[in-house]
Amino acid sequence: MASTEINTHLKTYSFSQNSFSATPTLYDYTNEEGFDWDALLNKVIDSAAAEFGSAIGKELAKRIFNSPTAWEKETSLKLDLVISKLDEILSAVAALRELVHQDILQSIREQVRSQIAAHIHSISDIMSDVRQHKRLTETSRDQLVIVTVLLKSGLDSLLDYRDEVTQKPLGLPLYAAAQTGVIMLTLGYRLMGSTLSGGIVERAVNKFTEWQQYANNIITPLIAEVNGEANNLNSFVKFAPMAISNDDEGNFHSNYQPGNEYLIMGRIAGSANEPFTIIDTPNGPMFDYRKWVESYTNLVLNVPQFPSPYNFVHRMPLWPYEIVHISARDDSFGRLFRMVEWLNARRSALLKKLAYIDDVQKLIRSLEAGKQRLGTLVTPP
Repeated sequence: MASTEINTHLKTYSFSQNSFSATPTLYDYTNEEGFDWDALLNKVIDSAAAEFGSAIGKELAKRIFNSPTAWEKETSLKLDLVISKLDEILSAVAALRELVHQDILQSIREQVRSQIAAHIHSISDIMSDVRQHKRLTETSRDQLVIVTVLLKSGLDSLLDYRDEVTQKPLGLPLYAAAQTGVIMLTLGYRLMGSTLSGGIVERAVNKFTEWQQYANNIITPLIAEVNGEANNLNSFVKFAPMAISNDDEGNFHSNYQPGNEYLIMGRIAGSANEPFTIIDTPNGPMFDYRKWVESYTNLVLNVPQFPSPYNFVHRMPLWPYEIVHISARDDSFGRLFRMVEWLNARRSALLKKLAYIDDVQKLIRSLEAGKQRLGTLVTPP
């Protein structure tokens, strides 16, 4: 099936009934594989892997106090930065707003942000204690046990949280926060010499797969919908009869002898790829009321029509009973103007849906990147 292509200032969208892709029209500084925090999280994990290698327990503690700068700048501080950008994340992934009511979302967002940020700072403080004492002290170990328990509990709740009625995964909008929490939890476990992190990483990866499917289910029917709407806009009638006039200025006079009538046509331009505009309202063929059936059948019924209420307006001569003067051309132009406004509103809605689908597809890629990223936490570099 042939695909439809729509160009905007920033994106070129190509889609058919079952496929969709978006490519930058101009150079795009964002991460096309996902979102900008994907690159940030990749750098965090790469830095942690380079800094700690496969070390755990005492060996990891030794590496921490030998290289404090790399940890602070590349891991703890930047993970904290991701947490501080949760509002920006949620704004960027506008498609996720429909998952929850705003008041619920706000409450969850603030709770998760404060909890994870607190745990990040707690683990960072423990790292500072390790550097100071050149080892993981008993006090720090006890603190680390508490922090990891709390962090794991928070992550479990976030991954499992669903709307009781709709069963929507309410943790999905905070998936970047889930990744930061898993990163910190894994490193906390490794510092204690524990291999328990594999379980939470596996849970998060499985949950991301579930969230990917949920997001894909959102856009699959939308792709078919935008494809149908784009085809409708592209095939929309561009030239059709609109009214009858019976003088040289494009007016209609009711008190006249039939025999001098002609059609006023409406001509527009536009498509799904271009805004709709009015071209003109030219004179059309003669329309003889004395041959009403023949004229109406051949010149109106058997030609393309604009949809109601923008279609052909039929006016009958009432001579000599009533005098009516109507500017048929101005009336036609007014209806044409309203029709073009309506078409452009439909086109704007189409472009918003395309951007929406692009956002959700980017989310799906970001979740896939997150799965790969988290997998490196339990794989020796």
